[in-house]
Amino acid sequence: MPDGKISILLVDDDRIDRMAMERLVTKQGLPYDLTTASCQKEGLEKLASRKFDLVILDYMLGDGTGLEILTQIKGAVPVIFVTGSGDEEIAATAMKMGAYDYLIKDPERNYLTVLPQTVRKVMERKRADDAVRKLSSVVEQTVDAVTITNREGIIEYVNPAFLNLTGFTEDEVVGQTPAILKSGAHPPVFYEEMWQSILAGKAFHAEFNNRRKDGSIYSEGKTITPIRDSQGNITHFVSTGRDITERKRAEMELRMAKEQAEEATKLKDKFVSLVSHDLKSPLSTMMGFIKLIKADYAGTMDGEGQNMLDVILESGQRMNSIIEELLSISMLKTGKILPKLKFFDAYYVAIKTIMAVEYNAKVKGINLVNNVPGKTRIYADPMLFEQVLQNLVSNALKFSHTGGSVTISVPAGRPTTIAVSDTGVGMDKGKIDNIFHYDVQTTTPGTSGEIGTGLGLPLSHDIMLAHNGALTLDSTPGEGTTFYATLPHICPLVLLVEDDPFFVKIAHQLLSPIDIEVMHANNGVEALERLKERTPHLIITDLNMPEMDGFELIRRLKADNKHSEIPVIVFTVAEQEERERVFQLGVNDFVSKTTAKEELIPRVRRIVS
Repeated sequence: MPDGKISILLVDDDRIDRMAMERLVTKQGLPYDLTTASCQKEGLEKLASRKFDLVILDYMLGDGTGLEILTQIKGAVPVIFVTGSGDEEIAATAMKMGAYDYLIKDPERNYLTVLPQTVRKVMERKRADDAVRKLSSVVEQTVDAVTITNREGIIEYVNPAFLNLTGFTEDEVVGQTPAILKSGAHPPVFYEEMWQSILAGKAFHAEFNNRRKDGSIYSEGKTITPIRDSQGNITHFVSTGRDITERKRAEMELRMAKEQAEEATKLKDKFVSLVSHDLKSPLSTMMGFIKLIKADYAGTMDGEGQNMLDVILESGQRMNSIIEELLSISMLKTGKILPKLKFFDAYYVAIKTIMAVEYNAKVKGINLVNNVPGKTRIYADPMLFEQVLQNLVSNALKFSHTGGSVTISVPAGRPTTIAVSDTGVGMDKGKIDNIFHYDVQTTTPGTSGEIGTGLGLPLSHDIMLAHNGALTLDSTPGEGTTFYATLPHICPLVLLVEDDPFFVKIAHQLLSPIDIEVMHANNGVEALERLKERTPHLIITDLNMPEMDGFELIRRLKADNKHSEIPVIVFTVAEQEERERVFQLGVNDFVSKTTAKEELIPRVRRIVS
């Protein structure tokens, strides 16, 4: 419709009738783009040359009849058929051939007065027919099975997808109820709930286990929706469904496989734990007696006997290491070991690690270097992270040559990463790809023949994953290896509970030099609300506050499993008696407001730095 106008082709051999139509359009300002044709041939040519929204077709044409044009159109364009007075039978024939409407042409041309109304009615019907045609095409071609029933549940329509799914023919289901699909898998209450829902005007969603014509069972995800008339009364129900048999089967197989895998993992973890515990006790006894024999009877043994005892001790120590690591792996996998996170200085962990392996490094002639700067704040479980660092340093010593070096450092631009570098033998790509896998044997003798368990690096990798971190490496054969233990960057969050604006300002000024985020609450009630939003790493609270004082806040914190481990520093002007009282409640520290400038920062740093 160009410019919103209806493009109309008028085919009429009467010149006066054509002129009358043109005058009507002009005089009434009708939104028509009118084209005229004076005979059958011209009309067909114009229909072939362009598209029209509507054709007004006279019956008697000079070179034929309008019925012949109607035959050519075949319903592609809506037609208003015009006949002379007394030609109602011809009009009826035209309607049977697909005309939308007809008008009786009278000599005074009064039929033109009702023409605009007829055109409007025909165009509205055409739009409705197009919508129905589109909807019908969608329903016919959709992969979902569609069923339409009346209010009593009698099937009036099914689409091809329904017939393909169920194996029935249209004649076999129309006039029946969906009960022909019942498999007996659902109890009566299932269908009662369905009818209650749809008769109340609500859509019903469920998975149906139905029976096909051949007796086979299928699962169908189905939605049944009520259809209402213009008065709001429910007249029909439309059901759309899709075959989910394969999906349900796949889900069941996946669930069974998951359950089997979980059960196998539980059995494996239980087996490892039991075996490790049962081995550890007798092994410790054996090692103890061998050490006594070596100490008490060393003078009576020859060199070969001494060497044999040394080999036994070395093998026992290696077995003990394997058992310890198996126990750690088992507890980590089963959740018996959960990281207890806190802020600490990685410099001191590096120092402890070096001290733990210093003797072995000295014997082998390898230089240990700690380049971790002081006040390198990381957020982790100190014991677990120290275990990772010791595994990495021990591994580096194992594969370094005499005169080499092992360095612990913080890479530039990566403040929460601790790197362990060595100048040892390095690794090729094939070994790197499998080095963190428990089920692939990657351990090899060290440069002095040291034998490892092969479990230390996979365990360290899992510990880092439990911290939401990562363990990665770079290595070059013949040049050395660097492992990177990377932790998430966490900015400490401090909840300051203080009602005095002056001391709030003082606390902010004192805490601003530290890399922390401060969240504020005016009293205990507000503090508990803040805790619902975020969990802080430290709470600094006053004691004397309105609504809920610091004593009650601390009591509630310590009684709450979720927040009982949050460190608490009391920041107050309280007397000695109140100081002792809050320590009995379990606070971590106490700072007097009179000495806040000297005491607050060191005590906060102790917890979050």
